[in-house]
Amino acid sequence: MYNLQINIKLNFFYISNYMSLIDEAISLSLNAIIISPFLLYSYTKDSRWLYISLFSFTNIQIHDLIKLVSLKYNYEFLKRPIGAMNCDIFCRDGLVEGKPGFPSGHVTSTVSLFTGIALLFPEYRNYAIIGGTIYTLLMAISRVNKKCHTPLQTVAGASLGLIGTYLLQKYIK
Repeated sequence: MYNLQINIKLNFFYISNYMSLIDEAISLSLNAIIISPFLLYSYTKDSRWLYISLFSFTNIQIHDLIKLVSLKYNYEFLKRPIGAMNCDIFCRDGLVEGKPGFPSGHVTSTVSLFTGIALLFPEYRNYAIIGGTIYTLLMAISRVNKKCHTPLQTVAGASLGLIGTYLLQKYIK
């Protein structure tokens, strides 16, 4: 019985470490998401990819402005959860608990990219919606698992990415 308890605890430890690596990999994959429209533009010379880059860049600037304004307020939902560590784009900024975390920039960028693809590339709309939804859920779950954000902060990031990209696309047309 004692060996079984130790074995179960060790297996849980390995599973949780494995999940931590997956969460870290998903969070770090944002770097590829950010650079992919630039690479696709340089390969295809299709200006729609530059618009998608513009959408993502603008949404992240709005995200940063929201975080800057939130410094003035002491509401708990604006802060990163207790234990938040390594939450920046390279996952290497150390302990950041209690600092502004509303909305999630990782989720904002992810939703912005896939919304831009769905709006500007009608031929890929279904792939962008399905793939974007799955990838966004994985990103949101990984950010919550890493304790970088609360579920509310990831939903706010998704909303900002979706609404911001939609409005920017309407403004440009």
